[in-house]
Amino acid sequence: MARRGVLRSALLAVLVGLGPALLPTVHAPLAGTTGNPVSTFAAAASFLPVGTLSAWGLNSAAQLGLGDTTQRTTATPVGALTTWRGPAGGTQHSCATRTDNTLWCWGGNGSGQLGDGTTTQRTSPVQIAGTAWSAVSAGDTHSCGVRTDNTLWCWGANGSGQIGDGTTTSRPNPTQVPGAVWQSVSAGMSYTCAVRTDATLWCWGGNSGAQLGINTWNESSTPVQLTGTGWTSVSAASTHTCGTRTGGTLWCWGTNYDGKVGDGATTDRLAPVQVAGTSWRKVATGSQHTCATRSDNTLWCWGLNSGGRLGDGTTTQRNAPVQVAGTIWTDVSAHDSHSCGLRSDRTAWCWGVNTNGRLGDGTTTQRTAPVQVTGLSATGLGHGGRAQHTLAITPPP
Repeated sequence: MARRGVLRSALLAVLVGLGPALLPTVHAPLAGTTGNPVSTFAAAASFLPVGTLSAWGLNSAAQLGLGDTTQRTTATPVGALTTWRGPAGGTQHSCATRTDNTLWCWGGNGSGQLGDGTTTQRTSPVQIAGTAWSAVSAGDTHSCGVRTDNTLWCWGANGSGQIGDGTTTSRPNPTQVPGAVWQSVSAGMSYTCAVRTDATLWCWGGNSGAQLGINTWNESSTPVQLTGTGWTSVSAASTHTCGTRTGGTLWCWGTNYDGKVGDGATTDRLAPVQVAGTSWRKVATGSQHTCATRSDNTLWCWGLNSGGRLGDGTTTQRNAPVQVAGTIWTDVSAHDSHSCGLRSDRTAWCWGVNTNGRLGDGTTTQRTAPVQVTGLSATGLGHGGRAQHTLAITPPP
């Protein structure tokens, strides 16, 4: 089963498929872009966890999608639909795709980060234009999504150029990032990073913490390529970013006073530096910490540890990976000041700060080691970044 999980993760990292998309007028492609390769979206999508969407934690902006603004300390279903997949939690909003390739967002919308053409808060999911969405990522006040034709679209706040369209004009509707060459995307606080189908990595937007990884502190309103090839995934947070490459290597960059880059130092890194080890599978970046799983199903975290967000039973900062107890971890998500992991028996566990019930154990008590989410059987977790709420996919009955 572990080998099968690794193979599925590898396929998801490289496969994006075809599908029709109704596209508005777009910008000219970036120089050097190539055409869309033969794709296998249907095969890749078949490996994504599908089921009921559950949410818990902070809900002040209706980011849980439950029709109100009341926090939840235990996992609560977002309606009865069993076709949700790929959830993502932003700071005050959330988005997710469905098996029919529709895209839905909800919560805070002051910068147009829901993508519905308004700045109106939504307490329940609202559909975003288009029916060919394969993936979505929710940042601080902007969001991005990949369509089945390998086009990339972003919307919301754009003061630092995080939309990637060469301007700093906010966009309440999806706006295309040039080119039809995109494989996956991760939206951070005021920036965005994405992997192309040729396994190159590109970032754009704010860069005050060197989070773009382009060996400078300068921001960019258009995509800039990072050094290296063979990139398979990327995870953007606040002022640091991490990505995986073929062969299972893990690389991080950005501000590092709190050790979240994971190279054993506290020196800021303007370009990717390698984290020790060669068997990394999935990485998740939080505001000031990082967690990642390995191919042997172990889970490791590092960085700031106030509130116990690293899950090692202490509140001691770690500048290099430390193992979270257990050897059966299959998924991980890192958030503002808490983390969550999924085990092979489908139990979900969270740790760290528990204000607003974001750990899902029915309390608001801080936990320095994993505590089980009450009454939840899950097959996937939603990336959080700066979120103070948690999302998960529960298999249908």
